[in-house]
Amino acid sequence: MSYIEVNSRILRHKPPFLFINRFNVLSNKEAEANVALYDDKLQWLESIECSSLPIEFAAQLFGAHYRLGQEGAARSGYISKVSRFEWVKNPVYISRLIVSHEGSNGDFHDFSATYFDKENEVCAQLKATLFVSYKEDSQFKISKGPAEILNINVLSDELFINKNNDNPLNNISVLLNENCPVYTGHFPNNPITPGVLLVDSMLRTAHESINKNSKNKFQLEALWDVVFQNVTFPGDSLIIKTKKLEEELNAYVFSASIFNDGKRCVRAKFKLKKS
Repeated sequence: MSYIEVNSRILRHKPPFLFINRFNVLSNKEAEANVALYDDKLQWLESIECSSLPIEFAAQLFGAHYRLGQEGAARSGYISKVSRFEWVKNPVYISRLIVSHEGSNGDFHDFSATYFDKENEVCAQLKATLFVSYKEDSQFKISKGPAEILNINVLSDELFINKNNDNPLNNISVLLNENCPVYTGHFPNNPITPGVLLVDSMLRTAHESINKNSKNKFQLEALWDVVFQNVTFPGDSLIIKTKKLEEELNAYVFSASIFNDGKRCVRAKFKLKKS
């Protein structure tokens, strides 16, 4: 099987936020890649079972496949919407995925992904939209002042630093740690907070709000109606708000939003179940 090596013309990502090193073109609409999703380099990943990171792997594969057939390097690109991500089996280590281009509307490209485990069985599925532009995008022109100084112990591998406040657990304030290594790969010389990690902060906030009086662990079952509206940068102060919509047997459904300086960055709905 002939694989195509990923380079900077195809993707701007660099380690530790580059997960697709090479891929195989199945057709003009489909591509596949073997992946090793979780390793010791992902210090900022708090929980494998309660993370949306697999969405990023599919987005990188689809982005690399789509850009391969385009002339010139794209100036900007990011996930704009996740219609639905769902584990078919309990969260497992994914070994392979296939993406398919479902259609385009201008710079917005719908795609689907099927994830396979080590036994080559389907373990998760995704439908999402990727924005890819060959024009200058003003959102990505960074003009940031110094980060807010807080009396906290900043760990170099931690992305979301809880700020000292008395907010309830379903409405917390965090600082984006500009020293986190994730920014060296997303993107080189133009650091932007990965959207899936913003979603992870929502999942973690919801998890803590339902688990504050026990030692139960919850895992992500499904994620939907995710819309990314504004990008965030190192040093930004964010407010994460979650709301419990439904309570089922050993499972909870939440809606959540993240705000930066009064502007909503992302909204989402998701279901957590007891692991």
